[in-house]
Amino acid sequence: MKPLFIVFEGIDGSGTTTISKLISKEINSEWDKEPTDSEIGIIIRGILSEHKPINPITLLQLFIADRANHQDKINKFLKSGKSIVLDRYIPSTLAYQGITFEINDLYNLNKNFIKPDIVFYLDISPEVGMERKKKQKGTLELYEDIDVLKKVYEKHIFSFQFLQKEGWNIYFIDANRSIDEIKKEVLNKLKEFYNAI
Repeated sequence: MKPLFIVFEGIDGSGTTTISKLISKEINSEWDKEPTDSEIGIIIRGILSEHKPINPITLLQLFIADRANHQDKINKFLKSGKSIVLDRYIPSTLAYQGITFEINDLYNLNKNFIKPDIVFYLDISPEVGMERKKKQKGTLELYEDIDVLKKVYEKHIFSFQFLQKEGWNIYFIDANRSIDEIKKEVLNKLKEFYNAI
């Protein structure tokens, strides 16, 4: 069976980490995330969690550098015949950094990276996302603001339309349901995808 590169996307509070880990375990794949746990990824997470003032271009460059370093690891798993599930990838850059930069410019910075076989977008409203984040923790990260999330949500939808024109396989999943229901739908979609390739 061909190893797959699977990505989960969604606004903050959509459950990308929870669902991606569950699916990875279910299909016995590797699991990883972006930003990564590398030195660059740790710097990014510090900026986001501590709301450190930073030039948007500098932050974008950090995301791109982290992703560039991540390519070898992704490639290694796929070449060894192992599928990999990723919590966030290029679409997150197009959506979050898309608030400041043009989608086209952001895509051009990322187009030479490995393209996922399939992307699952966990779809919830910004309001639901904020409610979930508030329940999870007291301190919110840089992008965890209702006005910002509304913009990110719009950019996600726009960027997916853009990526679909570039040949990306993207499935929208209603993430307002229970974890079991979401998991079941994702596994069904993966089965359909496997059967079609």
